[in-house]
Amino acid sequence: MTSIPVERKLSNLLKTPMDYPSAQRIIVETLRETFSLSRVNILLYNKSKEMLEAISSVGHPQQDFRDIRTPLLNIPGISARAVQSRSFLQNRSFVIRDRDKDPEYRMRHKFPHKTYSREFAIFPLTLGKRRLGVLSIAVDENNPTLLAPPLIRKVGRLCRLVTKVILSTIPKIPSEGEMQTIIKEILHTSKLYNVFQPIVDIEKSEIHAYESLLRVSHPKVPDVTTLLNYAEKLNELRDLSHFSHYNTVQSLKNLKGSQKMFINLNPKDFEEYLDIERPSNPFYRQDMSRIVFEITERCYVEDSQRLNSTLTFFKGLGAGVAIDDLGSGYSSLEMLTILEPDYLKLDMSLIRSIDRNIRKEKLVRTLLYYSDQIGCRCVAEGVETSGEFEVLKALKCNLMQGYFISPPTEKMQDNLEMSRRLRKL
Repeated sequence: MTSIPVERKLSNLLKTPMDYPSAQRIIVETLRETFSLSRVNILLYNKSKEMLEAISSVGHPQQDFRDIRTPLLNIPGISARAVQSRSFLQNRSFVIRDRDKDPEYRMRHKFPHKTYSREFAIFPLTLGKRRLGVLSIAVDENNPTLLAPPLIRKVGRLCRLVTKVILSTIPKIPSEGEMQTIIKEILHTSKLYNVFQPIVDIEKSEIHAYESLLRVSHPKVPDVTTLLNYAEKLNELRDLSHFSHYNTVQSLKNLKGSQKMFINLNPKDFEEYLDIERPSNPFYRQDMSRIVFEITERCYVEDSQRLNSTLTFFKGLGAGVAIDDLGSGYSSLEMLTILEPDYLKLDMSLIRSIDRNIRKEKLVRTLLYYSDQIGCRCVAEGVETSGEFEVLKALKCNLMQGYFISPPTEKMQDNLEMSRRLRKL
């Protein structure tokens, strides 16, 4: 076993421009394969939440993409997450070899369908005074590899190089003053635009609707989520929403037959749009029967009764309502009973790897039954593999959306061409 090839591979990442998720995936897979590790995680420090967070971990034997969050303030016991927090706070490495005295760890072994590491090591990712997070490695009970001292030393020496690679891929965040200038520049140029992702009806082999998604093209703004977060903080969200909604309704004329347009709408936007007769209203003189407003479950609604009365007004004009990201954020049971939605959009976290997770399959089956009982339709978001597609098809989840079917595009797709593609799937 030698670390020379892995050093060269990581060094090459410094010479190749790429985003952080791509670099992280290469780092994780390279370390896992080079040193025969069962699991490799990279967690970065989120200062605003005081948490270590990761967007992916690569496990054994298949890839397992999950959202990992480690609180820095709650670190009892010798669990992996507690040691990750301690490693970051104390800025030193930890190696855990014997977990038999950890009662929580022993309890987990009552569930044989889950895998837990017998031993693991945590390394802080530090460069000078800059501390990014931690790198953790582990082996499980079925892996012949042990975290021997030579292996620990080799991985530890690579952490400085890993830190450099991560720093080279993380975009520099502008100050609030710079961001305010950037937002104004984006609004007054062609750097903000909408794309449309089809929502297909598998049973009819046709495009049922499109979801309008905002996109940004600016060297200092990595994605639209960053833009929206800053806009909300700087009280500029209204202008971005207005721009997106105005662009979207201009595309309604391109819909065919009974196709609809799904539009993401923050409950705070509704109050301004109530005056439907105002010419500056994006929905002024528009066919509201073509529109479905998506209310995200992640957005906590303090006054649900007031929101319901506002939605009732738009429903009276013919608009539909969808609860977006169901299963991802705040509890939406009250929203389900009060808002009386026309669509339930199942979050991609429920759909991802559903073909390998019987619990997800049963939960989606239950939600499909529930939606049928209350007279609304389910849309599966984030369908990315043929396995996920086949399971959802077998469950008779007829409305689907995701990259396996089609990515978002600036121009709406031809319905006939999509029908031919769906018949081949």
